[in-house]
Amino acid sequence: MDFPVESIDFTGIGYVDDMLHIQIGVTNPLNNDNHGFFTLKDKNRNEIKCDYNVTFTDTSDDGGRIDYMEYVFDIPQAEIEQYSLLGDFVTSGLFTKGNWQVTFPLELENE
Repeated sequence: MDFPVESIDFTGIGYVDDMLHIQIGVTNPLNNDNHGFFTLKDKNRNEIKCDYNVTFTDTSDDGGRIDYMEYVFDIPQAEIEQYSLLGDFVTSGLFTKGNWQVTFPLELENE
């Protein structure tokens, strides 16, 4: 499936144990900060957030890495046509290298 967000791959959608699972993958996440999340909207335009999400990493022998994010909704398959899928995503191509250092002290707040 084509996914309209550059540098984020749509890797799967389907039902597992009667729950809707939607998964995306970000390649080379250490070189970018690409991320996002999915929500559903019902026919009354109410926003439905996922019940939980799972993140896991696949690292290849050549040092490549893909971070997968999976969003799980407790929406019965028989009712899925009543919902719209929405996503909010951020992509960042600005990887900055340099000799960075912290120049301000961190202090604990008095309790």
